[in-house]
Amino acid sequence: MKKENEREPLSCGTRGLQTDLHTHTTASDGSLTPRELIRLGKKIGLSSLAVTDHDTVSGLGEAMAEGKKLGIPVIPGVEISTFYEECEIHLLGLFIEPTCRELTAALLDMAQKRKERNRAMIQKLHDAGLPISQQDFPQETGMVTRTHIGALLTERGRASSPMEAVQTYMTPGGVGYVPKARFSPSECAGLIHTAGGAVIIAHVNQISRDPQRALSTAKALLVEKVADGLETRYCQYDDFWRRETERLAEETGALRSGGSDFHGSFKPGLSLGCGYGDLFVPQSFAEAIADFLQKKRNG
Repeated sequence: MKKENEREPLSCGTRGLQTDLHTHTTASDGSLTPRELIRLGKKIGLSSLAVTDHDTVSGLGEAMAEGKKLGIPVIPGVEISTFYEECEIHLLGLFIEPTCRELTAALLDMAQKRKERNRAMIQKLHDAGLPISQQDFPQETGMVTRTHIGALLTERGRASSPMEAVQTYMTPGGVGYVPKARFSPSECAGLIHTAGGAVIIAHVNQISRDPQRALSTAKALLVEKVADGLETRYCQYDDFWRRETERLAEETGALRSGGSDFHGSFKPGLSLGCGYGDLFVPQSFAEAIADFLQKKRNG
């Protein structure tokens, strides 16, 4: 029997070597373990795969060991939430050194703040009469995210999917909303650079509801050298976003990246590799990022 979201991407194996540089596992808010994710990547024919869990590198050891075993290169990564001029910007760190002390210490602090925020959200949801309590997530439970809370609310009939639960109850205006701790892009980019990685602006389309503001914010981070590149291919991009992010990469000389933002069953219909069916991230993107970092190390 196939596991969740294991249908084979339509584009894999048909347009050259393909990678996926934005994925999540059970180390944060994905439904597949790091080992299962790498096995799925191997099964569908990806030439490499980045693991970019939210605010943690705890799944990278398992993922990289499985990649070595199966012969599929695993790119160590992380995704960190930042804020810039009232916009939330997610930064990906690719090709990081997972044992970098500065990075791991900062991520532990972020994880603690995330834990405090999620406990506050659970309490607010409980106080609003929703069927959830702190007892549903014991202290010894691993990283809990809004997706996990949304999954439980879905099981208990308060939403049709975890993502719907998050959007309904845990975003601004929702009864369980609690603001995130705020970290600046420059602060987080500095940590990624210290860990030897490249800083990539994730899903530019989500920075602001105003497309021009989203693009101008991304451009500012690239021009100021806070970020090294941006996702020019992403599961939710339409023709406008593909065209505009590619134009921005060309204009600023930025690195190009892309990925499915795979979360397994927590994002129904979204497949590893090809997203919602039309995503293709060439292996050359990963190679260009690796070359950039090698040149940087060589001075």
